[in-house]
Amino acid sequence: MIKFIKRNAIISFFGLISVVISASYAITYNTPDYFGIESWYSLFNNISISYIAALIFYVLQVYKPECDNSKKAQVILEPLFLDLVKFMEVTIACCRKYVSVSDTGHIVINWWGKEQKILYFVPTVEDSNGESRETAVRKTELELRKIDDIYKSKIRKIKDRIVFRDCDPDILNALSKLEASDFFKFTIVSALMLDRGFISFSGFPSSIDKFEVLKDEFKKCCGITHKYGVRDAEDMEMALNETIFYKGALSKNSIEEFDEILYREYLKKQFKCYFSRDREIKA
Repeated sequence: MIKFIKRNAIISFFGLISVVISASYAITYNTPDYFGIESWYSLFNNISISYIAALIFYVLQVYKPECDNSKKAQVILEPLFLDLVKFMEVTIACCRKYVSVSDTGHIVINWWGKEQKILYFVPTVEDSNGESRETAVRKTELELRKIDDIYKSKIRKIKDRIVFRDCDPDILNALSKLEASDFFKFTIVSALMLDRGFISFSGFPSSIDKFEVLKDEFKKCCGITHKYGVRDAEDMEMALNETIFYKGALSKNSIEEFDEILYREYLKKQFKCYFSRDREIKA
């Protein structure tokens, strides 16, 4: 009811007036006509009854089917909505955790390896079932520079699947605001370019706050309650990631070979400060 009134404020207002007129006419029906307005009062009452009937017809034949179609469309699109929300919240969490602004307004990114410029983190999600976590994620500076393309592709994928006449207008409006945002294109890419540079970017935290407002609006419209965050990856998690995705361990013929590569990568993470980048640790 509240949602209907917000979306249809004008017709809801006239509907309320019509109810008041019809109710007052019924209450005062047997009252003598002292002011000589009975004919006009009766006319307004008939118009009000007609309007109420038309409003009921609109709700049952138009508004309710639209809401049903909107719910069906949202169920279909929910995985894409979750994927977009996760992408935005993990990015925001990484910005708050790994990017800081010095007293002079300069950007400082806390890379896992300053020479290699790599971020290692584990996405976490909190829902009604508690908190769970995923595998470690490895992001290089070069990959992060392409983050706006990834963001736009996720929105484009949603828009390609949306049937606009069936989708909730609030979701469409919130999605349009996200699409128009320049957070990924300018804020993050600018921070990467200005890392430990001589140009200040003191507005970085406020840019995050503004984008988070848009993200929360979209999240609320979609009815998503999951909360995504990040934590630092542990040495073993980083080693496992390197082993699987960068050392080809899954192509090995035995568990022993897999374990050998994993152990070697784990040792490299443990003793990285004692060895040069090009030196291999032999297990």
